[in-house]
Amino acid sequence: MKPHGTACSLTAAIITFGSLVGGANAALSLDANVFTGYGKDSSRAHTIDSEFTSGLDEVTVSTTESFEHSGNPGNYLDFSGFASASSAPQWLRTHAQGTVINNFYDDLYDFDLNTGTPSYYVSWAEAKYSETLQYGGYANHYNSRYIMRFTGEITGLETLTLVEIQHGNEPKQRWLFTTPGSYDQIIVSNAFVHGSSPQNITVRVMSSYQMDTGIYPDGATIQGEANFGNTLQVLGVDLRDSNGNLLTGETITGESGSTYAVIEAPEPSSSALLGLACMGILFQRIRR
Repeated sequence: MKPHGTACSLTAAIITFGSLVGGANAALSLDANVFTGYGKDSSRAHTIDSEFTSGLDEVTVSTTESFEHSGNPGNYLDFSGFASASSAPQWLRTHAQGTVINNFYDDLYDFDLNTGTPSYYVSWAEAKYSETLQYGGYANHYNSRYIMRFTGEITGLETLTLVEIQHGNEPKQRWLFTTPGSYDQIIVSNAFVHGSSPQNITVRVMSSYQMDTGIYPDGATIQGEANFGNTLQVLGVDLRDSNGNLLTGETITGESGSTYAVIEAPEPSSSALLGLACMGILFQRIRR
């Protein structure tokens, strides 16, 4: 099992990863969102196709678009994009891919909905679930670490997958994956310290193809895919008391009625956990 992960290898990351739901007493929430689009330089991305669901159903978009060079009529760039996502308690799936054929960058012309040539192309898939967790037992102090299994594959160029988790109102934790290859690894969150009262948990995954035409030569073909349609699965919780004892006799039940296993966490992979010093480059432009 070879872990992959890097904070700064993408040269043209243009998607904003949205904020998570926090606060007390959140009901079960399941969301999946997919999107394909394009834009010019610092502009917001324009939608080609998008779908959203707040339930268990999978959403999918598949797009093929052709763009004519503004200064060279008859010269066409072809973009094809695909994205799918689905969410369920403790299970999230995302899959995004894109291809640009006959790349060119048109930096001399203004871009709007009707004229000019886009300078970036996007396929985006995200899935999220949030629910309130009830803790049984009599411990007077809880220390939770969430254990997740991350499986899938990244191929080609300009693709990424981002995993995010938040417990209660604690700071969000993020893991970014951009290195091509197959993934089957365990992700372990940092510890969340809390009492025995109900606590909220939100887990979110985003996969995206994000291609900037300005960094590739004219005529090039740029293809990439982040396929985590297999899944991100929450395996369980390393739940301990104030003395550090693993509370295997306790129960954790979600708003969905599902139970969370209490298991001992392996040591987390330091290569996958982000320091987030470079995360700012990821969050510049989006169509929201």
